[in-house]
Amino acid sequence: MSNTLSAALVPDTAADMAITVLQSKLASLSVFSTDFSADLVDPTRPMAIPVVTSGSTTLTSPTNFEQGDSTIISELVSPVHLSQPFHVTQAELNSGHKLERLFKVNLRKLADSINGVVYAPLTAANYTNTVVVAATPADLDTDALKTVWSSISDADEKNIVLQGDYYANYIPATRDNWELSDGIHGFDKFRMSNSFTGAEANVVGFAADPQAMAIASRVPAMSDAAREAMIEQQVIEIPDLGIAVQFCMWFSLSSRTTWASFDICVGSAKADVSALTLIKSA
Repeated sequence: MSNTLSAALVPDTAADMAITVLQSKLASLSVFSTDFSADLVDPTRPMAIPVVTSGSTTLTSPTNFEQGDSTIISELVSPVHLSQPFHVTQAELNSGHKLERLFKVNLRKLADSINGVVYAPLTAANYTNTVVVAATPADLDTDALKTVWSSISDADEKNIVLQGDYYANYIPATRDNWELSDGIHGFDKFRMSNSFTGAEANVVGFAADPQAMAIASRVPAMSDAAREAMIEQQVIEIPDLGIAVQFCMWFSLSSRTTWASFDICVGSAKADVSALTLIKSA
């Protein structure tokens, strides 16, 4: 007999799956300057994101301690409303396993779309550092990583994100020396992403200081009438990242079926153009 999933458990399942999937699939976003919030916004309204580019000048034997200040620039981010809608059958509502699978598959698609939007500024025209070319994963050896690290050596925080096959190049061959974590090869964060579809062609990774890009996300607002028509509605915040998505479920009178969606408003903009080095396969 299949499990019976009560209506109260549907939003809980949605929240659990969102946290499980998005915390992993969006982990690479943490390498940049982020302004994530669960606030409701007009999906078309640009957002001004503050980016701290430098600290004040150090004072020597000062008599006046109120001199200088940090340099903060404001990057305007135009968000994109991403919605991941899907049909929910009665059988899926009655089976916890089927519902979890349905949520997972759609959340993975949403995560890929989020990364696609966020990585759109990753082009050689936007950033001034010389592109590092590694035709194959094997070409991105430790010497190549030294070149990448050196290209952002002045950065306060040096992070790297690699496509899966390039990332796998650094997985140890034996369990005896297993270690693939933040801090290896001198990088503060060592992350993986397979969602570079929004970036320039052949981009397989990058090294960057957080100030290289500004990312913002909010939750799309809806009318009171639309909110009242929902069977379920909740905002799900992802721990550690702080990014939030909106889960909605409603019944369609036209098709007499249940629908659901995960929604988010997200956007990005280049900031410090000298703080990022692209890695390309050609």
